[in-house]
Amino acid sequence: MKHSILAFSILLAAIWLSCEKKMSCTDFKTGTFLIANDSTFANAQKVIRTENLQQQISPKGDTLFAKVKWLNDCSYILTFDKSKMHLNSFQINVNSKGGILVEYGQPTGNVMPYLAVIKGKTKTQTIPGYIKKIN
Repeated sequence: MKHSILAFSILLAAIWLSCEKKMSCTDFKTGTFLIANDSTFANAQKVIRTENLQQQISPKGDTLFAKVKWLNDCSYILTFDKSKMHLNSFQINVNSKGGILVEYGQPTGNVMPYLAVIKGKTKTQTIPGYIKKIN
């Protein structure tokens, strides 16, 4: 009897795990997210994204506004939105170089790794990070 209950429990767990929705890039296109440099999400920033706009709020409450241009389901370009905020010299330079290219990796649950590529005046910087869908 114990073996039957154990076997049945294992079967139910396997069915539940196989039916769990696997997230893809499209699940990370719109919604509310946390972004951080590591997967612990310590000092994470909050991101609210619609199809074409993104609002990024730091832990201190500072807000950045960006326009989102999707290249495909897993990559997009961010440009700072000068109609919603005053741009500093770094932001102006990033926009003049084509914006920030963001490319998603392979998700694990509701967490997606990404690489952000920023072209500067003299060098290109690649910044890895993680985005976690919270809504």
